[in-house]
Parts: sequence; C-alpha cells; structure tokens
Amino acid sequence: MGKSSNVSSDEDKRKKDEEKRLRKLLETPEEKRQRRLEKKLKKEAKKKAKESVDKEDETFFGYSNTDNPFGDSNLREQFTWNKKLQRDSQLGIDQERITAERERIRREELRREIDKVKKRREEREIERQRWEEERARLAREREGVNYLDWEKKEDVFQLQQAHARSEIRIKEGRAKPIDIIAKNLHLDKDFDIEMNEPYKIFKGLGVGEIEQLKKDIGMHLELDESNNDFWQAMMVVCEDELEHAVAQESGGNGARMPGVHPTVEQDVMNLMRGKSAQQLVELQDHILHTINSGDAGDVEYWEALLRKLSVSKAKATLRDMHAQLLTARLNQLHEQQLSEMAARADAVLPTRSARD
Repeated sequence: MGKSSNVSSDEDKRKKDEEKRLRKLLETPEEKRQRRLEKKLKKEAKKKAKESVDKEDETFFGYSNTDNPFGDSNLREQFTWNKKLQRDSQLGIDQERITAERERIRREELRREIDKVKKRREEREIERQRWEEERARLAREREGVNYLDWEKKEDVFQLQQAHARSEIRIKEGRAKPIDIIAKNLHLDKDFDIEMNEPYKIFKGLGVGEIEQLKKDIGMHLELDESNNDFWQAMMVVCEDELEHAVAQESGGNGARMPGVHPTVEQDVMNLMRGKSAQQLVELQDHILHTINSGDAGDVEYWEALLRKLSVSKAKATLRDMHAQLLTARLNQLHEQQLSEMAARADAVLPTRSARD
C-alpha cells in the first residue's frame, strides 16, 4: 500500500513537472518576463519576511542568524516537515495556513513569556536598587553615629585637657579668671572654693581680659554640656560687662542703660537687686505686656529695661547655682571630716589593743 502511494506521488510530480515545462515552451516573451518578475517579487517578499522574522526574534532574544554565540547561521530557521506537507497537500489540507496560524500562536505565547521574564527582571532590578539604597542609608547612619561618638569623645578630651591646664596654672599661682570659675563649678577638692558669686569675677578686669574670658566661657559652653545653663548665664553677664567696659574705655560714662538718666538707671538696678529668678521672670512678663499693649510711653526705655532684666535674670541664676555649690562643698567637707575622724579612731584602737 505504501509503495503504491509513493509511485502515485512520483507520477503526479512527474506530470506536474512536464506540464510546467510545456507551459514554459508555449509562453510568449511577454508572459515569460511576467513570470520571471512574479518569481523575483515572491523571492524578495520571502526574503523580507525572513528578515522581519529575524529582526523580531532578535528583539525577543537579542540574537540573530548573523549574530549569536553559537555560530549557527540558521539559528532562526524553522524546521519544516516536508513529508507531512506532501501528505497534507494530497489530502487537500491547507498546511501553509495551519502552519502560519500555529506560528502566530507560538509567537504570541513566546511574547507573553518574554514579557513575564522582562517584568521579573525589572522587579529584581528595582528590588536590588532598593536594597542598595537601604544599605547606603544604613552605612550613612553608622558613619553619623560613629562621627557623633568621636565628636563627643573629642569634646570630653578637650574639656579634660582644659581642666588639667587650669589646675596647673592654679598650682603655679598664675590662675586665669576662667580657672577660678571652673574650680568652683567642679568642686575640686584640692582647692578652696570662692565665696563670692561667679559673676563678680569681672570686677577690675579690663576690656582685653574680659574679651579673653568671653572666649574661654564660649569654649566651656561648647564642650561642657552638663553645665550648659551655668555657662549660658555667664555668657550673658560677660557680654554686658564687656559692653560696659568698652563704653568706659572709649570715654563714655559707662551707663548700662544707654539713653536712660543715671538716676532712673540706679532706681531700676535697685528694683532688680535681690530678686529671685522667678520674680524677675514675672517682672519680665509685666514689661512685655506693657510694651505689647501700647501703653508704654517711652519704648526705648522699656526695651533697655528688658535688656537689663536679662542680665539680672542670669545673675540670679548664677546666685542660685552658687548657693547650691556652697551647700555641696560644705557637705563634702563634712564627709571628709567624718572620714578623717573614723580613720584616726581606727588607728587608735589597734594601739590600745596592743597595750592591753
């Protein structure tokens, strides 16, 4: 049966070839040119279709027949089952249409699969970028923390060095004003505490000395965070004293409230003298209310009064702190005396025991 089918197929092919040869012999020169032109156009169309497929596949995969890592010039060629095509042709099946439809479906499926791969790749890239950004952020945070730790340690070291230099100057009898202030603040057991409030250190200092003391106070204000309120108050008083000293040195009357009569200035100073920090805060609120209400006749006077009030508040704060330091120093001395008495008692008891 199979042999008979093959013979019949060969006979049909022979007949078709014979008919084709006879048509070529009988065709006119015009028909010949037309036939060759149609053949050429079909060949060019097939070539363009093949190039289009190669280009589309290259878009999908990044490879082509001329450019691939496998050295295969027929990489994009589709396998053709010729025997099956011949059989389908005999059965009247339009294999080309079926093949084209299958190819279209295959390419659509392939396109969807490649889109999924691209999407997963893009998602992985976005995730990688997020991870890199998070890692960089954590690295910056670690660097920031390390820098803050280093900066804090550096401040502690600088403050310790300043205390050491201060102790050396005091022991050698060449203490600076800042040394006197610092030794009181830190209750150094090796030195006696000053009984006067710290802001009285400015008395008798010239402009140059006050300017130097201002720099020293600024250094402690920056480094000594645990005593920030103390150094802030000292800075307020220092700036007021410096302004007063410069005015005196330049030939002025050294008034602490410029534009205000000295008698009135003295009355204001007497008003503020001896008041606690809380009382001065209440007075400040009253002055601000007077200015904001529009009832203040001489605004410059009230503004000068506010400036003077800020200095008085700083001095009141320093007085309170100084009183606390004196109390702490007394307790310190009392504990020291008790320790010495206990040590002497312990030294006497062994001696009595030995005599007995």
